[in-house]
Amino acid sequence: MVILTSILLQCFKLPTKNCDLYMGEALSKKWGHDPAYNEATEILTRSNKNTQQFVNKILTESNKLEAKNKELEKEIAKLQASIELKKTPSRDKLNQASSQEEPQLARTKLNRGHSEELPQLARVKLNRGHSEDQLLARRAKLSRGPSQEGLLLDGCLNEQHNLVGENETLKQENNKLRKEIKVLSDEKEIALSRLSKLAGIQLTKGNSDITDLSDSNRPTKLSEKWSSLYTDEWSEAFDELSKTKKTNDNFKIEKELCDIVKKCYSTCVNIEKKQMVDIKKHTWDIACCLHHRPDQLVEAAQT
Repeated sequence: MVILTSILLQCFKLPTKNCDLYMGEALSKKWGHDPAYNEATEILTRSNKNTQQFVNKILTESNKLEAKNKELEKEIAKLQASIELKKTPSRDKLNQASSQEEPQLARTKLNRGHSEELPQLARVKLNRGHSEDQLLARRAKLSRGPSQEGLLLDGCLNEQHNLVGENETLKQENNKLRKEIKVLSDEKEIALSRLSKLAGIQLTKGNSDITDLSDSNRPTKLSEKWSSLYTDEWSEAFDELSKTKKTNDNFKIEKELCDIVKKCYSTCVNIEKKQMVDIKKHTWDIACCLHHRPDQLVEAAQT
């Protein structure tokens, strides 16, 4: 710290008073009317003041540290001297005391050790006795047979096994009942559908006020068919005949269409009659084969 202080003093050493006055007068004569010179002078003055304050602060702290260092050195010297003085008599006293008190101290330590170990020994004996009693009690229980806890555990295990078996049985019965319920439900639905059909047939049979919606030949359905026939087939045929005959006489066209319809109807009637005759003939042949000549059943069926 002393070396640092001396270096700072050399670095920031200020000029003497006469030099300051001489330089100030010379510069003021030459640059006194320049504002920049005045501003630089003020800045330099403030810088010198700050530098001087910093140097003074460092000097003060350096003096304080030097004084404190000297005090500490004095205390260290005193302590070392007192330690050296105390070493010799303490050694002599210690040797003398140890030679006189060694047997007595040994006896005291021995008695103290015995007195401290006696309660501990008593506690050990007591714990050992309790442990032996517990061991004997457990041996007696083992010699008497299975304990109550073991019997209770066996009973619980058996009950659990029985409950598991009953649970499986109940599950099987439940599945069986579910299947039976499903079968009964299906039969119920079938019976209800049949009953509804029979009720509908009974209601609509011979009763013109109730319409059977399942009948494809009911009046409304027939009217729809005839309407579709007229709007589609009849109109197209009428237009086609008008173009072919090149006439606008509706009577002739309608008469020709009626003749076509009559011819179609008569043709259908003839086909139906022929089919009925064939059906009767083949039915009779099959009946004869079944009752009198079963060997010709296949031939009759093929014809």
